[in-house]
Amino acid sequence: MLVDRARRLVMTAADSGAARDIVRQAAQDFIDAFQGADARDVNAALEILGGAFALPYTEHLASVLATVGFLVERGADVTPLVVPTVEFLQRVTPLAVDFHDACAKQISDDLDDADAAFRQAASRLRSDMPRAAEAWGALEALYLPVVAILAASPAARAQSRSIGRQMQHLGECNEGAWWLFQMSMVLDREHILVVEPDTRLGFIGIMSGVSSNFQLHLLLMDVFPQSDPQSGRRISQKAADIVRGKLAQQQDDGFVGGRWNLHAWTALQTTRRLSHDLSQSSTNDWIWNEGVPADIPVFDSYRVVVLGPPSYTRKFAAQRDFLTLRADIEVERLLSAGEVDAWVKRFSQRGAEEMQG
Repeated sequence: MLVDRARRLVMTAADSGAARDIVRQAAQDFIDAFQGADARDVNAALEILGGAFALPYTEHLASVLATVGFLVERGADVTPLVVPTVEFLQRVTPLAVDFHDACAKQISDDLDDADAAFRQAASRLRSDMPRAAEAWGALEALYLPVVAILAASPAARAQSRSIGRQMQHLGECNEGAWWLFQMSMVLDREHILVVEPDTRLGFIGIMSGVSSNFQLHLLLMDVFPQSDPQSGRRISQKAADIVRGKLAQQQDDGFVGGRWNLHAWTALQTTRRLSHDLSQSSTNDWIWNEGVPADIPVFDSYRVVVLGPPSYTRKFAAQRDFLTLRADIEVERLLSAGEVDAWVKRFSQRGAEEMQG
């Protein structure tokens, strides 16, 4: 029954002449049948619905993929959807990049309202670049179910990461591209090394599901060891649970004060000391809260974060960007003071070697 309704939904959506109400009814019929279906039937149905990713972008396609997202967010096995989702992104993203670049070339740098100018350029070029314009629209209109699939599948995220990079500069004009970039950059089971040279504290761990460095900062505030074990929590338990995705709520009330400057290991090149001023030579090695963990430089297979005193007061919300994405840092081992010193020395030596080479 569920498989039959999946076939009917895809066939109806593929008919460009079908009335919108007919497609919506087919989607509702499928959802009604889903309520009592077993896992095997759901998987078989998702294999059929995954084929919709190959259809031309229409409002009908949006109805099908919204149904797919509905199932995934309710725990359906995402495995049958990984390949068609990745192939969809690989197909439409280069075309969307072409459309963006063509529009951008028509915009003067001194315009007051660049967004309006971009929309006008897009309107002019749509008839000249129909496939590229369609791809641009698909990213903008269909990103929510794709994000749901990527959130549920580390494999889909990993396979989409290189194509996701291409979406980064589209995000200023295409909301869907921005969120797809953010999601495709989320790492899974990534090795992380965090040290605080001033206190000689540190740990080695595993990071998963972290979508921004704001979220990373908050998780570090929760799990990083403290010199004084009696000093209490840096963030509340509720804030920590929100950031990890243990609560449905996505944002805590109020704001949290950032604890540190986050630096890449390159900040310790040659000198073994962090600079705390706001000069460009110092900030070049910052890990900006607005960035993503995938941008953090790697040293000997670890994403390295060096913690230093804050250069100014930072306040930001304890929140997560994606409702269903679970984030965490699993501390595997605390480092001794001697190990922290040894890592700092290695960073300095590597920097000196690179400068000489």
